[in-house]
Amino acid sequence: MKARQQKLNLNRRSSDSSLASSVGRRRVVAARKSKFKGFEVASHLATISSSLVAALALGFGGYQFYETQKLQQAALDQERQGKAAEFYQRFVELSILPPPKGAKDERDEERFVRAQRALTTLNAVHLATKGDNKWDEIVYWSLHHYWAIRWAVSEKKVTCRALTDDFRKLVEELSTDSKPNICHDVDDEQ
Repeated sequence: MKARQQKLNLNRRSSDSSLASSVGRRRVVAARKSKFKGFEVASHLATISSSLVAALALGFGGYQFYETQKLQQAALDQERQGKAAEFYQRFVELSILPPPKGAKDERDEERFVRAQRALTTLNAVHLATKGDNKWDEIVYWSLHHYWAIRWAVSEKKVTCRALTDDFRKLVEELSTDSKPNICHDVDDEQ
């Protein structure tokens, strides 16, 4: 009996120890899970916060890029306006020169040179300020009021290769012909 009791005690101890070890194992696993659960939550929070920071940085960078583009466009517009004013000043200096005197051939040659210089200068103004209504009016008025340009159009002595198509159409409006051919260099191209 004693042997049997010892056997039962051994069985009880082993079952108690296996029960205790399984309960202890569960506690250890649960404790580990709770520690890892905290790390897991912290990891998720860190990922979310870093994503938000990256999104904010990207948004701020986009805003700065947009503002820089606006400033750069304003600087380019101001530079174009300055160039246009400079070109127009050259045109005015040309236009205040008195008409040439001398023999007809010399006068015609001087008129031709002045008209071409005036046209290319106004063409540069027109290109630099394309789309600006104030400058378009200034160019249009200048075309209609400078004697050398009117002479070149009436004599069909305009070098059209030096002009843009849009500007050439403006110059053709000066002609009284129904189908103006103001260019003297058209034959050279063919």
